[in-house]
Amino acid sequence: MNLCIKWLIQVALITGILCNMAYAADKIAAEAINVSEVVATVNGFKITREELEGRIAQSRAMDPARFDAMDLEKRKKAIIRTVNNMVVREVVYQEAVKRKIVVTDKEVDLRLADLKRKFPSEEVFKKTFADANMSIPSWKRETKKNLMATKLEEMMADGLPIRDSEIAEYYEKNKKDLNKDTKETLEDHKEHVRFILKQGKWQQLRVEWLEGLLKSADVWKWTP
Repeated sequence: MNLCIKWLIQVALITGILCNMAYAADKIAAEAINVSEVVATVNGFKITREELEGRIAQSRAMDPARFDAMDLEKRKKAIIRTVNNMVVREVVYQEAVKRKIVVTDKEVDLRLADLKRKFPSEEVFKKTFADANMSIPSWKRETKKNLMATKLEEMMADGLPIRDSEIAEYYEKNKKDLNKDTKETLEDHKEHVRFILKQGKWQQLRVEWLEGLLKSADVWKWTP
């Protein structure tokens, strides 16, 4: 497995929404799985078979041996997980749009430029995209949606209330790890601890939040 491919796919897809990518067949028809042309709808937005197969091909590129060893039933279950993940990401993206979260083309271009710097040459960069079954335009679309989802979750976490007593309690329990020298105090770490606590609270609330978004959305999903 080319490590550049694996890293490229992870950069394109991880946001906490699609970090666990499912494995399934990239040649679905050949495996006698009759996939619908539309595999899901989210508030009228269509997720297509082509998009599903693209996601699956990217998944296979991460671990071909594991992919090829799967029997038909396991591949069907993996397809279901992949569709579920795509639905969740679309629901979160639509919520980000609703809340007017903005990611500019410049932000996406900067991410792409940063990604290019990870490769020794333009040729290797292009080949890695090709090997991962990913075009640059599709990477940009995925990255924009993922950045919007990330910004939304950051906004949700930032809005959580944290009491001073919670900060003080966390500091007392962790000050040996937090303090770089004996002169540092709670005040030196207050905002950092507040951030840590907000992130922890958000992770506890996130599943319930996602369930709420899914319940309020008009979702249809195809299953094998």
